[in-house]
Amino acid sequence: MSLKRYVKKPVVVRAFQWDGETIPDEALDGYNVIGRLQVSDDGILMVKTLEGTVVARPGDYVCFGDHGDVWPVRKDIFEDTYEPAP
Repeated sequence: MSLKRYVKKPVVVRAFQWDGETIPDEALDGYNVIGRLQVSDDGILMVKTLEGTVVARPGDYVCFGDHGDVWPVRKDIFEDTYEPAP
């Protein structure tokens, strides 16, 4: 068996930038996130992902996939990895 080369398929996600205060209504209504997004008193967003609970700080992005998954991405990584979809 030998190593093969693969290219990651482009995936369109929906996301919002966490401001430390407000989760958009569209995120709460359109996705099954009840109990998966919790805000602490100091503006930290706790995101329950498939891999466990991950922290989103103000400025980070929260992404939603097509299969009900949700995950945070640091601002710098998000801006290097994602661009607006047409």
